[in-house]
Amino acid sequence: MRIRSPFWLFYVLIVAGCASGKIKTKLVQAEKDFKDHIGFVLFDPVNQKTLCDFQGDKYFTPASNTKIFTLFSSLQLLGDSIPALRYIQQNDSLVFWGTGDPSFLYSNVMKTDRTYQFLKNSTSHLFFSSANFYTEHFGPGWAWGDYNYSYQVERTPFPVYGNRFSLNKADQNIIATPSLFNSEINVYPVVRAVHEIIRDVQSNALTYFPGSGPFPTEWTVPFHYSDELLVKLLSDTLKKEVKLVSFGPGVQKEVLYSVPADSLYKVMMQQSDNFIAEQ
Repeated sequence: MRIRSPFWLFYVLIVAGCASGKIKTKLVQAEKDFKDHIGFVLFDPVNQKTLCDFQGDKYFTPASNTKIFTLFSSLQLLGDSIPALRYIQQNDSLVFWGTGDPSFLYSNVMKTDRTYQFLKNSTSHLFFSSANFYTEHFGPGWAWGDYNYSYQVERTPFPVYGNRFSLNKADQNIIATPSLFNSEINVYPVVRAVHEIIRDVQSNALTYFPGSGPFPTEWTVPFHYSDELLVKLLSDTLKKEVKLVSFGPGVQKEVLYSVPADSLYKVMMQQSDNFIAEQ
């Protein structure tokens, strides 16, 4: 979730000393400066004493603080490596299911092509099933109006490219990566004050509104997921056909592992990566 946190505030609190009155004065001023609500509780666990309580009884949107619980749960449950996919080999066919692993072809995390090479080098016909995916694409608390922004990508059974695509400008053209999305781009004929790119809510149709200033170095947009889109993306990047199949999750499967788990946790916590946390 997007949040404008005054991270420098904690440094200010430290140098201001432990006097509760001074800290609260700083917090009141910070609320005015940021035009936002702030809650702060400073607790001494040794002496079991609350040193400062500023609006600690108020309700706040937890936002990225919940990643702390995500990290703790992951450390307890997921082990040293992330399961990339589950699969079964049946005669000349390889059927695979996603596990939600966010690392596949995601440029922000440790580079590994283990999953890619596994699918690429398979001599079997490839079939993907999403029959084990039961959740919604957006989690509780997400703002519907933020679907167009890179910090709010959809949750999917088999993430690819971070569930987003990038846009760059070449001469007067807008070029998408992966190129599969180029056919979805429409250019608005009138130049406006600022550049803007808006994706349709229920599809990947994209409208680029040109602005008078310089185009951003790169524009990243979440894509709207469907199983059909996924097999197209996989077929395109693997250079071999991937088909859809509805195959129940109750079948005994082999597991392929991808990246070390801590390589994901590092990005999730240091960059506050919503995509990794949600997946």
